[in-house]
Amino acid sequence: MLTYPPAIALNQRFLGHLLVPEGEKLIILKAPKGTGKTEWLATEVAKAHDLGRRVLIITHRIQLGEALCNRFGVNYVTEVRTNETGTLLGYGVCVDSLHQESQARFNPNDWANDVIIIDECDQVFWHLLNSGTEVQKRRVSVLKNLKQLVQNVLGSSQGKIYLSSADVSDTDVKYILSLAGEYRVNPFVIVNNYRHIAGNCYNYSGTNPKNLIAALNKAIAKGGHHLLCCSAQKAKSKWGTQALEERFRRKFPHLRILRIDSESVADPSHAAFGCIAHLNEILTQYDLVIASPSLETGVSIDIRGHFDGVWGIFQGVQPVNSVRQMLARVRETVDRHIWVREWGMFSSAWLNCPVVMKLKLLLSLLRKMTTAGILNCGCTII
Repeated sequence: MLTYPPAIALNQRFLGHLLVPEGEKLIILKAPKGTGKTEWLATEVAKAHDLGRRVLIITHRIQLGEALCNRFGVNYVTEVRTNETGTLLGYGVCVDSLHQESQARFNPNDWANDVIIIDECDQVFWHLLNSGTEVQKRRVSVLKNLKQLVQNVLGSSQGKIYLSSADVSDTDVKYILSLAGEYRVNPFVIVNNYRHIAGNCYNYSGTNPKNLIAALNKAIAKGGHHLLCCSAQKAKSKWGTQALEERFRRKFPHLRILRIDSESVADPSHAAFGCIAHLNEILTQYDLVIASPSLETGVSIDIRGHFDGVWGIFQGVQPVNSVRQMLARVRETVDRHIWVREWGMFSSAWLNCPVVMKLKLLLSLLRKMTTAGILNCGCTII
């Protein structure tokens, strides 16, 4: 929940033209999915460039960062060495790479009177603090660098930070303010209270998504077009993108299927290679699109009259907001079908954090002591 009083309060389909006073340093944008947040941020990026300021775009997913950079006219970090503009206008980077050993060779002291955009900020912060991806290995360095970056920018005369998300909350704002340290700023909050017309949503029960898959089989047999969102992609995952692609290819040999995940979009020989930036042109060529969280945020599927349904298999490894984001990529009001595991799975990052490791070690020791008769308190260690 966002309780900071809005400086601008709206209730309209699209944000349109919004004017933020030049002196504001921390701008919070909370608006529903599909209401033009990216378009408005693009105008803010253009203003920054006109004033000679660089822009740093921080995301939690590479595909999202690449898509935003394409919209903003800024190089993603992988392009800076081959593009003639290099880092002149700034660049985009995944939060995992905010350290010196990354491809970005990130140094927070390189940034001061510049603009920082943290898109889908709630998911970026969740990813930073909880994810078991590459950031887990460098979490301390990344956290220190982010803190220094925030202080450098907010402590400069012209620097600005934008937090943008449909689900930005007090927690996200307070986190940035806590990083700012002695630099006190008042958030400039923009809230759009517009609500989209909701379509039908069907929830499937069971310990696994077989009932949802059976319903999708029937829908495909009728000749419709569908988007299937998954929380996993590896071949070993029975309900991941790769296994489901193989399953549907066997059952429907003539079905046009596109699999979008971190492997396919990075494979030059795959039909999904580089598709994130051109989804609206590409997806109409397929009957079934199976997507991993690579399609979770940062893209808007504005195709009308193509998809008959959006389906989701969520195994409890994503935050709630990530699930909602995936289901909302298709902007058209079509039926949503979802299966969600009743209980979330603990991430490897959580299970392997120092505190939990000590608790597991203590529990193991207690079991051994009880079994050996060293400890007898009348309790059962389960």
